[in-house]
This record gives sequence, structure tokens and C-alpha cells, in this order.
Amino acid sequence: MLALNLISAFGVSADYWEGNPLSLGRGESKVVNLNLQNNIGSEDVTVQVTLKQGSDIASISKDTYFVAFQTSVPVPVTISLPSDAIVGDLKKVLIEVKTITSGDSGMVAIGTGYNWAFDVQVKEPEKKSLDYILWLWVLVLLIAIVLVSMLVRGKKSRRKR
Repeated sequence: MLALNLISAFGVSADYWEGNPLSLGRGESKVVNLNLQNNIGSEDVTVQVTLKQGSDIASISKDTYFVAFQTSVPVPVTISLPSDAIVGDLKKVLIEVKTITSGDSGMVAIGTGYNWAFDVQVKEPEKKSLDYILWLWVLVLLIAIVLVSMLVRGKKSRRKR
């Protein structure tokens, strides 16, 4: 008897890909999610995730994920740029994603695999909004001091008359 199960697959989706880079400032870190989707067929799958390129800036916490049928599982990928990264550089991250097949069913098992690649573009780090708020408060304080001193001078000049 020949049994053939061809409708068993999974998909991969992400916010960044080749042509749509992640822009990140020097010394900054961000966690991006690679989503493993299992919406085709009727079987659960186990997926192996391997960082193939970009290990100097990217890391994944584990390499094996169980994806039940009709579910989506996020794979967090941490991107951390060193503080001495060169503004304008593009750094490539490549992650291989493939199903792990069990060979104990007596059938030929064909695994599915994808490569997810995206660039990380190094940009100037964004100034913290707290810096702007601090400067705004300093400006408001200086204006208040000037107004108070003008009022005090005005009262003193009226008393002298």
C-alpha cells in the first residue's frame, strides 16, 4: 500500500525582508518576530530554526519550535548593533527554517524549508525624547525667570517715582 501525504506545509512571515530593511541606530537593540504558520494540511509540524548569517548582530533563543495545525508561533530574533557600527552600513541576517521529519512512519518524508533574509541598516541613533522634554523645561524655567525679574524691576521703578 502506498500512502502519500502531499498536503502538509508551513509558511513563514515577517516584518522585514530583502528590500525592506530594519533601520536601527548604533548601540540599539530590537526584537523582531519571524512567524511560523501552519495553516495548510492537517498535521502538526516541528520546525528547526538556524541562524546562518549575521550572528555578530542577531541571536535566537532556541532552535526548535512545535507548530500545531492552524496556529502561528512567533520566533523572537534579537538584533543588537554595536556602538561602533558604521552609519549607512547594511548587515545581512539569514535564517534557515525547515521542518523536522520523523522517519519512523515507513513512508518517504519530504521536509519543507525556507530561508528568511533581511538587511539591518545602521542609522544615527535617535535622540531620546527625554532630552527634548528636559530642554523644554529649561526653556520654560528661563522664560519664567526673565518674566519675574521684569515684574520685580517694574515694581521697583514705580516705587522710585
